[in-house]
Amino acid sequence: MVTDQRIDTPAILKQVATTRLLDQFLIVEPILFVGDSETLPFLKEHLQDKSAAVEVTTSHHFWTWQPETSQGELAAIAPSNTAIVVASLFNEQKIFDEIQGKTAVPVVRLFADVFTNLVAERPWFNPVEDESELPALSYAILTTPRSGSTYLCELLRATQRAGNPTEHLRQVSVTLSQSCGFDYLRFLRAQMKFQTTPNGVFGTKFISHFLFDLQGCSSQSGHFDDIFKQYISKFVYLIREDKVAQAVSAVVAKKTKIWHIFRDEKQQAYQQQTQTLTVDDNDLEAVHRVYQSLINQEAQFEKLIDTYQLSPLVLHYEQLASNPEPHLTKLLAYLDISTDGLDLVNLKTKSQRLQNDFSQMLIDSYNQKYRGFSHHGLAL
Repeated sequence: MVTDQRIDTPAILKQVATTRLLDQFLIVEPILFVGDSETLPFLKEHLQDKSAAVEVTTSHHFWTWQPETSQGELAAIAPSNTAIVVASLFNEQKIFDEIQGKTAVPVVRLFADVFTNLVAERPWFNPVEDESELPALSYAILTTPRSGSTYLCELLRATQRAGNPTEHLRQVSVTLSQSCGFDYLRFLRAQMKFQTTPNGVFGTKFISHFLFDLQGCSSQSGHFDDIFKQYISKFVYLIREDKVAQAVSAVVAKKTKIWHIFRDEKQQAYQQQTQTLTVDDNDLEAVHRVYQSLINQEAQFEKLIDTYQLSPLVLHYEQLASNPEPHLTKLLAYLDISTDGLDLVNLKTKSQRLQNDFSQMLIDSYNQKYRGFSHHGLAL
C-alpha cells in the first residue's frame, strides 16, 4: 500500500471498523501494532473504546514505525507480545518487509492477512501466502442489490457441495483497493483457496456496484479481466423481475437499517418498527432513484456479459422463491455438481423474508405516482 495524500484516513478506518476486523483484537494477550502515525491513533482509540464497552482489559502496544530508529527498539519490545500486526493504510507491505524475519515474534499484516483471514473464516494470525492454484470449479453469482441473492447463497451452502458462496468483495475491500492499493485479486485468490467445499468447489457473489467499482482499481498481481478469463469458470445471473419491489426493499432496508433477518425475535422488532412508518414524497423519490439505478446496473451487467462472452445460467428470484427445488436442481446440473443423496426440497435456510405493510404501501404509492414508467423505466 502506498501513500496517497488524498486519502481520507479517518473515513476509511471508520468504514473498516464497521466490519468485525478490529474486534479480533479484543483479547487479553498483548499485541504489538506497528504502523504509521495516521493509522495507529485511530486503532488505539477504537480498541480502548470497544474494550471498555465489553468490559475487557487489553494490554496491547502501539509503535510508530521509523526505519532509521525503530529496528533496535522493536527488537527489545517485541518479545513481550504474542504477535506483531502491521497496521498501515499507506505502507503495509513496506513495513512488513522491513520487520519480517528480524524477530522471533510472528508478524502479520492487518489488511493483507488479518482481513483476508476474517472473510475466509480462518484464524486471524495465519500469514496468507499468494496462491496461483485455482479450485476444480469456481462460479460467481452476478446480481444487483436486494435481488434475493442471500437466499440463493443459503440454499447453495446448505447442499455442502456448492462451495460457500457469499459476498466476498464488499465495500471495505473496494474502498481499500481504490484508495490504499489493497490487492483485491490476491484477496479473491485467497478466498478461492480457503472457502471451497471438500469437493473442490468455490462460489462467490458479485454485487453489481461493488464489481463495477473494482474495474477502475489496479492490482499488483493481475488485472480485472482475470476474474472472467482465468479465475471464475461459470456464472449465474440472478434477476429480480419486480424492480419496484426490489427498489422498495433497498429503501426500506436503508430506512430501518435492517438488511437481513435470521431470528424470530428480530422479525418481531422489525414488524413493530415498520408499523410506525408512513409514506412520503421523499420515500417515493428515493424508490424511483433506486429503481432507475437498478435498470442501469443490469444494463452494465449485460454489457459485461457481452464483453467477456459469458454464457451465464439465468435465474429469476420470484420463481426460485416460490418453488426452489427445480431451479436449484437446474443450477447444480449447470455446475456439474451431483445431487445424489441430496434432499433439495427440505434444505435449511435461516434468512426470513422482510414482508411488512409499509413496504406494500410504498409499492402501491409508487405505482400510482409513476404509472407512466414501464418495467424498464421508460415512459410509456
